[in-house]
Amino acid sequence: MKYTALAPCISFHPQKNGHLACTPMFKQPPVPGSEAYPLYKRFILFVLPGLVAGIVILLGTMAWSARQFITEEYLKIAQRQARAILKSVQREQPTLWEKLTHANIPQDEWERGATKIFADAIDQLASDRELPKIKLYDTTGRVLYSTTRSEIGDMEKASGLARALRTKNATAALTSLDTEIVYELYIYLPPDSTRDALVVELYEPETWLANLLSSSVLSLLLIPLLLLSLVLAFLIHLVRKAQQEIDHRTTQALDLQMRLEKFVSRRAANAALTAQSGLNAGRTVDVCLYFADVRSFTSYAEENSPMQVVGLLNTLIDIQVQAIHKFGGDVDKIIGDAVLAVFVGVSRSQRAIACAQEVLQSCSARPDIERYLGIGIHEGPVIVGSIGSPDRLDYTVIGDSVNVAARFSEIAKKGEIIADISTLASAGFSDKFSSPERVTLKGRASALQIKRWRGYLPADARE
Repeated sequence: MKYTALAPCISFHPQKNGHLACTPMFKQPPVPGSEAYPLYKRFILFVLPGLVAGIVILLGTMAWSARQFITEEYLKIAQRQARAILKSVQREQPTLWEKLTHANIPQDEWERGATKIFADAIDQLASDRELPKIKLYDTTGRVLYSTTRSEIGDMEKASGLARALRTKNATAALTSLDTEIVYELYIYLPPDSTRDALVVELYEPETWLANLLSSSVLSLLLIPLLLLSLVLAFLIHLVRKAQQEIDHRTTQALDLQMRLEKFVSRRAANAALTAQSGLNAGRTVDVCLYFADVRSFTSYAEENSPMQVVGLLNTLIDIQVQAIHKFGGDVDKIIGDAVLAVFVGVSRSQRAIACAQEVLQSCSARPDIERYLGIGIHEGPVIVGSIGSPDRLDYTVIGDSVNVAARFSEIAKKGEIIADISTLASAGFSDKFSSPERVTLKGRASALQIKRWRGYLPADARE
């Protein structure tokens, strides 16, 4: 059992009749295990964002890879298209083609005769393939041919051309051509037996590759996206079902614990629910003990019916249990007409004494109570643990401190609290009690100094 330390928690308010009104200023610590593990909440807050981010990264990587692959294939198609155009030109006009590749066609020849027919044929081939523009470069960057005749013979310094010549691969980049967005393609053609290496520049509408990319990437990602979405939805469903099962089992465990606490102490109930074995050696804990006993109970039981006796006991015990729980204590056991309670943590003595005072004041306000309590309060070390046989255990507190509290209760008069001066000093209000006196308790060799606090009693009940 793990004890929870509590902050200082009692305030006292003097009343007109000389009594002290005791007000607890703390919240009762939650019962261990009373809250279900928030699996679904943690999954939604911490796991699900990671899964979604992972899916987004995965799909993004797939989309990027698909785009790269499709772009490479697109450039290969453009390369084959450029070769087809050049082979067609070479086949139709081999002489002019040779002069073209060696830059031997003067600028003024492009607009007349066979050279013009040759140029028109190249333009027509480009138009048939829906190419708005075509250029041809040698390895120095000189323009050997262009659908814009004025550019023939110029030196081109475009970065795409330089990259194609450097890497000897095709490159593509978006650019603007006459207010239209197009792909500028530089197709590197390695040398063959009839010519040196060339670079063909093609311009294709941006929509062609964009449509190809969008349709291909979407079709590629659609099925994985649907499958991952279904898996994610199923996982969320499983976690929600698991949370419902956890909530159900926690509710059952809490219900069992609450029922156990009606018969045993909270510490015993927790030990029964969490113990991994039977007997244990226990451990030493500093506590403040509350021990209350009904005065003259034997004579009352002799003079009244069993139903009346049980009614009185239930009333007195209910008043005590309510006050003990209110001030953060735990009812260790009920022994006939006696009640043993344990207070642990910070301000334990203060809370135990305040609890005892409230019990006596509550009893004095009930005219139907025909017997009164004597209460002993003592702070000291005890052994906390399970004792008994493996077949029958009792989780309780054992030690001399328990005996002292019980003896204080025995010598207390009705409506009276007895506590030793050490416990009162720890509580911080020993001046509220009577003058100290020395008593020797039954079974003990040394005397103890005690003080008494007398609650209000009707005149006919005073001794």
